[in-house]
Amino acid sequence: KLELGIHHLVTAESVHMIGEVLMRKCQYEKSLKYILQALQVKIKAYGKDHEDIATSQHYAGVINIKCDNFEAAIPFLQDALRIREQSNAAKLQIARTSHHLGQAFWKISDHDKAMHYLTKASTIRKQELGSDSMDYADSLECLGYAYYSSKKSDEALRCLVDSLKIYEDNKCDDYTKIAKVQEWIGKTLFRLEKYDKALPIFSHCLTAYQDNLRKDHESLGNIFLYMGKIEVKLRNYAGAMGHFKQSLGIRKEGGSQSVAVVEVLMQVGDLFLLQGDHIKALDCFNESVRIMKRQKVRDAECIASALCNVGRANLEAGLYDEAMTSFQEARSIYSTKYGGECVGVGETLVLIARVFEAMSTFGDAVSYYMDAFNILKKHMEEDDTSLASIMHHLGMIYFKEKKFTEAEEHCHTALKIRRKRLSTNHVDIADTLAILADVKNEMGKTINAISLYKEACEIFIYQKKEMNLAHCLESMACIKLEIGELDDALSLYSKAWKIRGAHGADDTIEAAANLFGLGVVHHKKLRHEEALSFLKRCLNLHMVNTGKDTLDVAKTCEELGHVLLSMERYEDALKVYDTALCTYQDLLSESHLRCASINLHVGEIFSHLRKYDVALQHFEASLKIYKREFGETCKEVADVFLSIGKIHDLQVDMEKAMKYMSGALKIQITLYGKDDVNVADTLLKIARVLEDWGDTDEAMDCFHDTLRIYQLKLGQDNLSAALVLKQIGSIHYEREEHIAALEAYKKAIFIYKQKLGKQSSEVGHVLQDMGAIYDSMREYNSSLKCYSEALDILKKSLGNDSLAVASALNNLGINLARRKEYGKAIEFCTDALHIRKAQLSENHLDIADVLFNIGNILDDWGDKDERAVRFYSEALTIYRSNLGDDNEDVANCVRNIGVLYMKRDKINEAIPLLLDALRIFRLKASDSLDVAGILFHLGRIYGKQANYDKSLGCFKECLRIRIEQLDHDNPDIIITRRIVDNVQRKIGR
Repeated sequence: KLELGIHHLVTAESVHMIGEVLMRKCQYEKSLKYILQALQVKIKAYGKDHEDIATSQHYAGVINIKCDNFEAAIPFLQDALRIREQSNAAKLQIARTSHHLGQAFWKISDHDKAMHYLTKASTIRKQELGSDSMDYADSLECLGYAYYSSKKSDEALRCLVDSLKIYEDNKCDDYTKIAKVQEWIGKTLFRLEKYDKALPIFSHCLTAYQDNLRKDHESLGNIFLYMGKIEVKLRNYAGAMGHFKQSLGIRKEGGSQSVAVVEVLMQVGDLFLLQGDHIKALDCFNESVRIMKRQKVRDAECIASALCNVGRANLEAGLYDEAMTSFQEARSIYSTKYGGECVGVGETLVLIARVFEAMSTFGDAVSYYMDAFNILKKHMEEDDTSLASIMHHLGMIYFKEKKFTEAEEHCHTALKIRRKRLSTNHVDIADTLAILADVKNEMGKTINAISLYKEACEIFIYQKKEMNLAHCLESMACIKLEIGELDDALSLYSKAWKIRGAHGADDTIEAAANLFGLGVVHHKKLRHEEALSFLKRCLNLHMVNTGKDTLDVAKTCEELGHVLLSMERYEDALKVYDTALCTYQDLLSESHLRCASINLHVGEIFSHLRKYDVALQHFEASLKIYKREFGETCKEVADVFLSIGKIHDLQVDMEKAMKYMSGALKIQITLYGKDDVNVADTLLKIARVLEDWGDTDEAMDCFHDTLRIYQLKLGQDNLSAALVLKQIGSIHYEREEHIAALEAYKKAIFIYKQKLGKQSSEVGHVLQDMGAIYDSMREYNSSLKCYSEALDILKKSLGNDSLAVASALNNLGINLARRKEYGKAIEFCTDALHIRKAQLSENHLDIADVLFNIGNILDDWGDKDERAVRFYSEALTIYRSNLGDDNEDVANCVRNIGVLYMKRDKINEAIPLLLDALRIFRLKASDSLDVAGILFHLGRIYGKQANYDKSLGCFKECLRIRIEQLDHDNPDIIITRRIVDNVQRKIGR
């Protein structure tokens, strides 16, 4: 500092080293201060992309992790990783930063990113250090935690078991580390319901903790808790209670009001009451009443109170008749002793009302609540909390009856009283906030609802009411899902589900709603397997708890159908849609809107299955319902019109297709105006139909009108405009208007680069289209440049094994073959073939196309005839199996094989192949140049056989076609005419 100043690099390096030392001494705040001071100096000296910058940022990230500042750590580590990857730093440095970055993301519950970076770290460490290194084990361990947190239990178990084996093989002497991995293995096995395997793992872990930690360490409490949970699952209730007591004793050492203590107490409560042990509770209450009566206890109020406890237990157990009997007896006692208007009677009327509420007999419930309210308000102040409770329950009932105005009024009254009379964080306030939020949400006041839910959540968290918290989280998730904020919705649903799982409440009917929400979110995020798993569990819960003929089952089946439809599992989707449709028709009506929605989706499935008439039946059924419900001019009718129009297009009935699509367009213009985006979407569909039918002028007009609307409403450089520009470029290409096509494609690329980045896959796709245009213009250098750029972009954006990469490789191979760079051409096309074989079914036509191209290249290369024949033959087999014997692709293969046999003087094999190719080409166009080419080859073969009459006939017909198809000075005409003259001279004509 004295000699060089604080901003000198040498000083900065010393400062950085002090920071490292302080970090190792666990003085993290001081350490971070020094590291950041050094970082600022280095940035000024080097800029932002120097390796020394990466080192300081790495340490800043690690220190923030040590301080539990995970979100602060992430940008430091991300920037360090970026610099190290760009500067080709040592792989182990990249692995180290990736490892810490994965840890940070795991800590903030961004499990997808955590798994990405930890996978990268473990892969590098395995490659560089070997599969038995401790660093590799460390990354595997953390990856296991991330998988576990993502509910990928099988993957988690594999990683954790592998890391444990490495630690043990290396004789790791950190026994608590090994025990920690064992603990997570046990937790994973517990989640996988492998209780018999989990219990001995926890026992080993417990021994290790007991040998190495103090007796009241929280880790011991965790193990006892999990062992208790397992014993409950194994129905060893005595053993479970013993473990819970051990856990509770340890956790109380950390404070009797701690969250950890509450967790154990919840498990004990579940064991006795929440998980069905109401019989013991009832035995206790009934025995109390029996003893008091037998001993002739004269305190009737005590007996009435005990009867109320009996009733509450029966109410909790769902034994409503028994509960009502107890409450009525208690009411009689209070009434006899104190009169029918006493407080005891009022309080008992509240309990009777709750029985009716639980039975969904809302009219009786409201009547009893109001009687109770009128009695209690005589004895209490107007803001007594007992009156607030009645208002709260009345609000809940009105909510269930969809009387939202009344519900809102009663909830506000209850909330006002509770805020005044109770502590700020009282759980009753949270309960009312939650139901009021439900009401606001149903009234469309979603912003207010979210605010109320958040306030309720804060109280539930404070009071450690985790099941109530889970309900609020689910409700907020529903709103986030409706407004399209999927990440927030998924996070909220996942937190709620985690709470339910922690309390053993993941198999209840309430859990079904949570599972349903998770399924819907995953579906919308295109995570179909996860969606399917959650929805299947949801369906199972509904069927086990309420039976199969319920609206909840139908709703879940409907959503399952949507997921299966997205996965193209059409037969499976039809089964669940049918279940949903039948249930809706039975419980609602055949003309209910839900039936219309399902018919629409079923029609879509039959469209995919090419059962167009069946699809139309379902679309018509849907249309009938929508017209009756909403009239002729509505969005739903327009949507069905578009679906019907698509079917007629597929049935090659352009007139009907245009009729329905135009009908949809007319409705949309009426509803939204002629310049609306919905109108543009429909114009785009109409344009594609017109293009398919060859009416490119009309199609082009529609495309331009679509483009105008998109640019007007969404901006000049919106992605929809880019899509339309691609379509316009495609039509220009078909018309051989190459310059116009290139202009359209360049505009599309400009938008994609602006919106998605220069390395986006969309840019790569358009470059491929431009390459095809340059090929048509015979500008092969330009096409090579386009294909090469496309290949580089598609590899980076989609991965080396994507089908788009295969297409680029194939195009490059063809381009190189034109340059006679046959070796490289074969290499590219072979790579394309490998990708397509790995990604597609073995008889896919795209595989045949590459095989044919390789055959062509080998054919042109020369001296490769046998290999060329093999590739042509493989392509021929696939073409025939997909397209039949009379397809032009089949003809091309047969012809080329025949020509190769002709070159090798295998004339007897060549003739039938060429004749078959000739037959096929004549089916398509009798006087095509392909026909002329085969006749030319046959003429040569017959000439070699001295069968001059046949030879002359073939050559003459070949000449006639070429004269009709080509310019008079074309070399093919000149050569053919010369051969005809020679043959005629030979035979004296």
